[in-house]
Amino acid sequence: MTEPAEVAPERVARMRANVLDEVESAERTATHRRRRMRTALVGAAAAAVVAIAGIGVGVGLDRTTSGSDSISAADEDARAEPDAAGSRAQVDAESQVEDAPLATTVVTTGSLSARVDDVEAAVEALHAFAVARDGRIDGETVEQGTSPYADLTVRVPAIAVPALRAELDDLGEVGTVSIERVDEAARVADVQARIDSLEASIARLRSIIAESATTRDLLDAEAQLTRRQSDLEALQAQRRVLRDRTSLATVHVSLYSEDSVRAVEPDGFTGGLTRGWNALVDATNAVVEAAGFLVPWLLPIGLVGAVVVAVRRRRRTDVTR
Repeated sequence: MTEPAEVAPERVARMRANVLDEVESAERTATHRRRRMRTALVGAAAAAVVAIAGIGVGVGLDRTTSGSDSISAADEDARAEPDAAGSRAQVDAESQVEDAPLATTVVTTGSLSARVDDVEAAVEALHAFAVARDGRIDGETVEQGTSPYADLTVRVPAIAVPALRAELDDLGEVGTVSIERVDEAARVADVQARIDSLEASIARLRSIIAESATTRDLLDAEAQLTRRQSDLEALQAQRRVLRDRTSLATVHVSLYSEDSVRAVEPDGFTGGLTRGWNALVDATNAVVEAAGFLVPWLLPIGLVGAVVVAVRRRRRTDVTR
């Protein structure tokens, strides 16, 4: 393998600075990615409104002077600086929350079912319950008609799970209850240890890049830093999932109306007639089923009987002679 040509120290310094800038830019991009996804729809709508307003305002501003344009641009720059500062502060706050240790390592899951008088009203009550306790509803299926029911995935803090059951008691009659708690301390510790190790490795690689004197050292450190950064982002995503699962319990709630499970049994003469007819039908079905079971045995039984009869007749004939 041929050795790379020596590069001037000034160029190495520029390459080093570019690498560090790219690394920092990648980190900022990873940090902003989730926030951008949440605000993308709102931003698109706001951009459309601004564009429409800009078209209308632009027609009127054609008759204004260039001085007012300069003042407007200066005002926009002045407003942009506080916005940028606020955005950086928000990103820093989100990073601090993400890096903070988990409040608990226990994952709480479960399922509850309840029979209620009004399924739709019960669903609205559960929405209000989740919001009041800093939770949310992740999934919802509601079926109306003669047999209304609803299935919801309720996410609330684990400490609020008993209150959720009490809420269902107030709404109707609680049926099945299943709550499970699993301690994920080992997994949380493993993910956090790997994150700490990668962060230390990335810090060392940055020092190497800052002190590298040759192009080879710079490129090798950059390649390793890229791999470490990718692994770190994957582990941070796992930690976010663990934080979400441990911070909020996941409870599947099934609601059904009393009308959907009520079985109406007639009384009096009609009820007795119905029950007697059903008993007769059941007895007839039992006889038919028994006959169907015996039919396959008739052929071998008939053959055996025919052989026995033939043998007896032959013996009787021999005795007569």
